[in-house]
Amino acid sequence: MKQKFRQLKQDQSGAAMVAVLCILAVFLALALALLLAASALMRTAGREISASRVKIEAITFSDRVEEELAEETGSLYQFVQEQLRTGVWLPGEAAAKEFTGNSGCELSLILYWERRDGLPSLGFDGAKLYVTVTCTRDEESYRLTSEFELTEEEWQWQRLRRG
Repeated sequence: MKQKFRQLKQDQSGAAMVAVLCILAVFLALALALLLAASALMRTAGREISASRVKIEAITFSDRVEEELAEETGSLYQFVQEQLRTGVWLPGEAAAKEFTGNSGCELSLILYWERRDGLPSLGFDGAKLYVTVTCTRDEESYRLTSEFELTEEEWQWQRLRRG
């Protein structure tokens, strides 16, 4: 009897080891699943951060362009005024002026203008200036277009909309 009990006891020690290994395998699978979920969340968060940085840079640059259009001493204000008054810059999207640069992201500035209601006139009162700012970094890109209207008496650009 003692012999059978010892033999039975020895046979069960192998079964206990198998049960422990199975439990360890389950814990390992759970840990790997948690690691995979964390990796996916970090990748998504990285994309969202990159997209928001690109958007912030585009909005900031657009604000700076608006300030340059409002300041009479601003180089963009003087450029647009000179181009329009000399008649060098024709209205319409086909005659758009494009400028590019790089400051952490690739920036693009596209300017074009149209006469009020599309009618040819001698003055520029009511002319609309369209400013499109595009910021691109890695695979993220953000485009922002603003519309300005000119008051010719004061030669001031008023922003009508942004989007």
